[in-house]
Amino acid sequence: MMVLKRSSLRRGKPLPLLAVVVCAAIVAVVITKGALRMTRSDHSVSNSPNQQKSEVVTEVDRLVEADPGAWMFGDRATPWSADVARRQDPVICTGSADRVQFSEVLYASGVDRVGDSIAAVLKEWHSAGYSTQVVVPSDQSNDDFTEVAATTELGTVLTYSASRTIRSITADSSCFPAPDHEQ
Repeated sequence: MMVLKRSSLRRGKPLPLLAVVVCAAIVAVVITKGALRMTRSDHSVSNSPNQQKSEVVTEVDRLVEADPGAWMFGDRATPWSADVARRQDPVICTGSADRVQFSEVLYASGVDRVGDSIAAVLKEWHSAGYSTQVVVPSDQSNDDFTEVAATTELGTVLTYSASRTIRSITADSSCFPAPDHEQ
């Protein structure tokens, strides 16, 4: 194991490449863990499954209103309806058979003005006070596909994607204990 001496840093000697790479990797891991903790902590302790389901349905409904169209559930045959969504059961969380979440996926036809659709959704999220991020920036060579995301105060992760051929909305609540695994 190589040990860096403080004196070598003061004299302006360059650090070995391996030390720089290791330090950069540690900083990246710490920053990523902090960002994930801030954007997706486990809110299930203070928020009931009913609150989480309500938030998922409400947020999807807001996005459908912000960017109108013939939105369909993930089966691409059933038109969006908040009433139908409220009757759906939770799904198993990825990587955890004893935890579940509420999840919605919707699709609609694409739009000619992708930037306008993205702007409408971002405006809606910003007005709600959510922090947002561009997951996939606009790419003219890729049908102008753009994807943005936000996380609500209850921990629901929202994703909106748009291109000239298709649009999608996903909303995933925080994971919570499956009803048959509650203590």
